[in-house]
Amino acid sequence: MYPEKKEIVLFGVDPKPLKPFVPELKIRMNKGKAFDVNKLTSSAEAYEMLKRIYGRNLIQENFIVLLLNRANKLIGYYRHTLGTSTATIVDIPMVTGMAAKALAQNVVISHNHPSGSAEPSEQDRILTIKIKNAFTIMGITLLDHIIFTENGYYSFADNDSLNGINDHTMITVENLAEKYPTLVQKQLPEVLKQPEFEFIRENLDLYQEDETIKKYIDTFVQKLNEFATKAGKSEKKQTVPKSPEKKIPKPAKRVLKAKPEKSSEKLVEKVGTEVSYIKRYIALSGKTKTRSQILSLLNSLQKAIVEKRIRKTSPYATEIKHIQEQLIKCYEKMGSSIEVKLDAKTMETYSAVAQSEKTRLSVLYIKQYIGIHGKEGVKDRAKTLLARIKKTLESDKIVKADPYFSEIMEIKESLETYLGNNSKFPEIKESTLNGIMSWLIKRRMKKKVGKYLMKIHETERGLHGVENEPELEEKKSTGIISSSELSNMQFKTIGLQGKYRELIGDPSVGFTSMIYGLPKSGKSTLCIDFARHLAEHHGKVIYVAIEEKFGYTLKEKFERLHAIHPNLVIAEKLPENLSAYDFVFIDSVSKAGLTSSDLSALTKKNPKTAFIFIFHTTKEGNFRGKQDFAHDVDVIIEVENGEAKANGRFGVGGKMKVFT
Repeated sequence: MYPEKKEIVLFGVDPKPLKPFVPELKIRMNKGKAFDVNKLTSSAEAYEMLKRIYGRNLIQENFIVLLLNRANKLIGYYRHTLGTSTATIVDIPMVTGMAAKALAQNVVISHNHPSGSAEPSEQDRILTIKIKNAFTIMGITLLDHIIFTENGYYSFADNDSLNGINDHTMITVENLAEKYPTLVQKQLPEVLKQPEFEFIRENLDLYQEDETIKKYIDTFVQKLNEFATKAGKSEKKQTVPKSPEKKIPKPAKRVLKAKPEKSSEKLVEKVGTEVSYIKRYIALSGKTKTRSQILSLLNSLQKAIVEKRIRKTSPYATEIKHIQEQLIKCYEKMGSSIEVKLDAKTMETYSAVAQSEKTRLSVLYIKQYIGIHGKEGVKDRAKTLLARIKKTLESDKIVKADPYFSEIMEIKESLETYLGNNSKFPEIKESTLNGIMSWLIKRRMKKKVGKYLMKIHETERGLHGVENEPELEEKKSTGIISSSELSNMQFKTIGLQGKYRELIGDPSVGFTSMIYGLPKSGKSTLCIDFARHLAEHHGKVIYVAIEEKFGYTLKEKFERLHAIHPNLVIAEKLPENLSAYDFVFIDSVSKAGLTSSDLSALTKKNPKTAFIFIFHTTKEGNFRGKQDFAHDVDVIIEVENGEAKANGRFGVGGKMKVFT
């Protein structure tokens, strides 16, 4: 059971001035918000917690104090002040007094910048030093000062401006590549050693896109911080006799060891999708995983297969099929968690595949540079990237024979110019930019990066369209084709079969449907069963249960209709990002308060995702905006007295009994 969140409130003095007594200051504990994390181990966790505390009031500056015990478990939080849109007042004696009164041993302070810029001002730095010194006198540790914005944060601890959790500079996703090499490999546990780090470094660019990768990297970072904390304590106990262990035989062993394996590695621009999933699979071995973690990996793999990023003709198709089968088997038979164990033969075979490809360091650095190109206020990131490039060049890990050596050298020069205050932001000349853009397109790397570079390219050259193609544009603008051309056109359908094909036909990819009826008419039963069918045969489904939410009634319906499948997930509210799903059920549009224009915006934003909208009607069979909604969808299904009747573009007049 999660601990209750406490809000600490300081009583003021009695407002009546004539009372003869001296008022006593007290602390009152209010029942606050529920949080998933009750122990802080990183700035990222503190930021997630602060999101709940700040709420939507980001137009005024707040100053908030997180109060922690000796083990960094949350005691409560204290909202100190609420200021203007540009500043807030901080009373240091009151802040430190509140922490002392609450018996806090550690604290994290935070204030927000309504402007959206997370960069600290000089006043922020001075204030941090003053508060830290005040807490130090009282025997309380200031772990971090977080500048909060809606789109991110700045951590004084992460940026070496302040000692972090447990008096160690915290390792974060942002500084992982820089901090990891400073750790002593021989002291690291097996699950945190170099092979794990190499896999993570190759997939850092997927951190925000793949939920499984995100969870995996977050766990890795958390474990590294825990290790760093223990190592920091043990370092004080180590004496000089330990150093003779660094005998010359150690380097000799290293030379004899992994050299042949490295020579077998193929340096690539991007590790193949199949190899990446094989790496993720063998990384499970020896670890305890929850149902949600296994399901997340399984869903990610199945999505890659559905999207044909992994094909039957792949050289590792057999391995991928075996992994898929094993994950399904594991998920079906496991309890709430399971320790994953792979047999020695499987580990040996799959490890050989996993080690066969490695992303070029030059490619990784180019991708990191793309993230800061043309942006202001990125000096910390630029400094870190330049240090990595210099270190790699000095150690000959990137040599002149590298196909991207010239691009790396120009990026290095760009970063040096920017850090020397000779330019407002990192930039490279147009010819190099064009070369990188061409390279990205040729190797089918991230579409959004390619689009981003294209925008830069077009902006610099003043382009707003495609030149030298007037005939093509003219043909597009006519909007006229012959009946023969129309007859020869190919349109992709989802391949719907069985009773639902008889009801609505075989709809196209990204179809829209409207299902309506009176309460208790069978709408939810129809929709949940339809969601089950789609999950079993056609792809990833999300059922947004705005009406019923997570409760016994919803649970009973899903269990009764056997709607339990790895491809079917349930949510209480509509997620912002729906790109991971092939089908989205919204139950109900009426409860969500969505308008016809809202639904149109959803379908435009997700053209390849099918939407099934559920509506409640009055006794007369009407609901607000019925005609507008009906015009916008491909299929209309009315449910009345346990019978569904369909009408639409893919099949007309279908009927089906809901309760059978």
